[in-house]
Amino acid sequence: MLTVVTLAALALAGCGGGSSGGAAVAPSAVSSPSLTASPSPSPTGGGGTIATGEPAPTKAGSANPPAAHVEVRDGSDDEYLSFLTPSGNIHCAIYPGDDDFRKGLVRCDVYKATWTLPPKPKDCEFDWGTVMTLEKTPKAGLCVSDAVDVQGAETVAYGHGLKWHNITCVSQKTGLTCTNTDNKKGFTVSRSAYTLF
Repeated sequence: MLTVVTLAALALAGCGGGSSGGAAVAPSAVSSPSLTASPSPSPTGGGGTIATGEPAPTKAGSANPPAAHVEVRDGSDDEYLSFLTPSGNIHCAIYPGDDDFRKGLVRCDVYKATWTLPPKPKDCEFDWGTVMTLEKTPKAGLCVSDAVDVQGAETVAYGHGLKWHNITCVSQKTGLTCTNTDNKKGFTVSRSAYTLF
């Protein structure tokens, strides 16, 4: 069943554009502090990014951005959902979380990213992947020995989204935004940047 949801557009730091959030993104989420990865010079002169604890920059007058209509398919009856963005660069799966079957966890693998992850933890024995996760709070980076399986997965067109219980993900040309509808926390990720909110 498709549901038309009115969403507030989120400012996406480092992408030069906005992105619509999930069904639960309220205007208050736009003004909350977030962790942002943005382009920065590297000591070797090449490109790179850094993560900062600063709020994502907003343009003057963007505190109440115009609402966008996004079609969100409710897949809560499915055991789990796997999907990818139209570019094929971001592969995601939403499945039951650790605490409660009806509370989801989303994992998105970003295959080509120009941003840099936080430092790899010393106890990570596997690959430190360009992965975004969200259960109760969003995280950038994950110690992984696998990848999201998208065989048979649906492609979520730009301007569309998927909902699985308390997790909603919306695909836009500027990136993918996933939100926990219980607490309004989430992330926006693209090839060039990510924002945790």
